[in-house]
Amino acid sequence: MCPASVHFGPAGECKNKSDEDTIMRREVMVLRTILASPKLEKAKMKEYLIRLMYVEMLGHDASFGYIHAVKVTHEAGRAGPHRHPCTPASSVS
Repeated sequence: MCPASVHFGPAGECKNKSDEDTIMRREVMVLRTILASPKLEKAKMKEYLIRLMYVEMLGHDASFGYIHAVKVTHEAGRAGPHRHPCTPASSVS
């Protein structure tokens, strides 16, 4: 199940924009608190980033999370040769 559907199910069922805004403001506050925590769970970072993208897609500000997305792309586990998705793996040396 998509993490966003668990957290934003009520937002999709709102009858009006003000109800959706209330849910999204609450979600932004929760995410801001989680991402500001010094004991941030790295294993859950993908879920947090998906939730941030959903916030942005609904037109709310989630710019506080951009730096965390950048950090995830530069983690040690992701280091190595990079290639364009259309380039065959055999052509990367």
